[in-house]
Amino acid sequence: MKNSTKNYTAAKQFLEVQLPMYQQQGSAALKMGLQNSLELDQALGHPHKSYPIIHIAGTNGKGSVAHMLAAVLQAAGYRVGLFTSPHYNDFRERAKINGQFIGKDAVAAFVANYEGLLLEVQPSFFEATMMMALDYFRSEKVDIAIIEAGVGGRLDATNIVQPILSVITNISLDHTDILGSTRTAIAAHKAGIIKKNTPIVIGQDDAETNSVFVAKATSENASWVFAPRRFKAIQKNMRLEGLVFDIYKINGIDNVNNKNEEGRPKYADLLLGIGGAYQQENLITALSCFEILNLNSVFKIREQNIYDGLENIQSLTSMIGRWQILQREPLVIVDSAHNLEGIKAIAEQLQQLQQSNELNYQKLWLIIGIVKGKDAHAFFKYLPKRNAEYYFVQLENPRSMDAFEVQKIARQNNIWGIVFPNVKGAVAAAKMFAGGNAALAKKHLIFVGGSSYTLAEMELYQSAD
Repeated sequence: MKNSTKNYTAAKQFLEVQLPMYQQQGSAALKMGLQNSLELDQALGHPHKSYPIIHIAGTNGKGSVAHMLAAVLQAAGYRVGLFTSPHYNDFRERAKINGQFIGKDAVAAFVANYEGLLLEVQPSFFEATMMMALDYFRSEKVDIAIIEAGVGGRLDATNIVQPILSVITNISLDHTDILGSTRTAIAAHKAGIIKKNTPIVIGQDDAETNSVFVAKATSENASWVFAPRRFKAIQKNMRLEGLVFDIYKINGIDNVNNKNEEGRPKYADLLLGIGGAYQQENLITALSCFEILNLNSVFKIREQNIYDGLENIQSLTSMIGRWQILQREPLVIVDSAHNLEGIKAIAEQLQQLQQSNELNYQKLWLIIGIVKGKDAHAFFKYLPKRNAEYYFVQLENPRSMDAFEVQKIARQNNIWGIVFPNVKGAVAAAKMFAGGNAALAKKHLIFVGGSSYTLAEMELYQSAD
């Protein structure tokens, strides 16, 4: 056992130190293009061809949709591999089977078997861990794997896979230095995951980007579905354990036959076991995927599987970091939203909470850490100003924006707060003030976010072997 632990420690150090990691170096660590992935894939014997794959790209929501798909497929009795990024505490989060992280022995074995190859090819950390996940899923004989793209689509390392279904969640301005400064340019990158004769679900119905996806799908003879033209989600209420929706089937325009079933909910009182009003778009995207899978594949998903999977999404998939409740009194919520669209959704959700009969709060503490390259001015235009205390944190990550610079930008947007040298110190201080009076603690909310790296410095779970 000691030798196994030593081997894992060495393997972990090799992957994290020897290979460039985006979380540490930013775009300098990216190796856009498929050459490295194709070379590794060839050497490993094309592991991704051993099982069906759902491939997901998009600006926001792709991780949430991936976990929704995994949870429901698991509820239907399938063995599901899930590859996502980034990770928060442990890079083994990136490769899971039915919610269980890839084992330390499997990591050690992968590096032991392929260290020479990795040194020769010199892939990025993302490329190497993706191939590790694909190889692991093959060895563990998964029934299906869900693969989340990293940055972009066409040139993303994951785009070597040949999926049975492709998904593009939405498009907004993020990674503009890499993907382009307009939404149409970014959409063109994401559209690169559309494959010949493979159905594509598009989570956003947007005049600015629709034509990009339709043109690509048409050229590939791929059937397409715009999720908002298939389903409409009406949020009925908000609970601490999640959101309750009525889901209506609607008639829309795509190239898949669709009957109009409006009038009564297709799914009534559907509980999604994670919070965040922004999940509404992700939910109808996932539901559209289940519909396509039932039509076009060997995978059969019953209505009860959808109810069970979505209600128990966190326990089934070990999903973390998306509107995750860490504590109840005071209420502590963390979310990894890190671009403008995500922050706008967070601001909307906080407003809903304040107005909710069940969850309304009197005072809010916001602990915010931001990385370089993000438009902090835009963030603070949307984040709440009334009854809010701000703590700006210096992240340990080398890509962290200086906390005093964040404070300065906040002041320019009429938001005042104090600087903390680290996330844990800020959280401890907020808990002290918010929870000092037991009676008032029920009316206080602490929110931690601004970046996935802010969450990475918190203990969101206990790492398992």
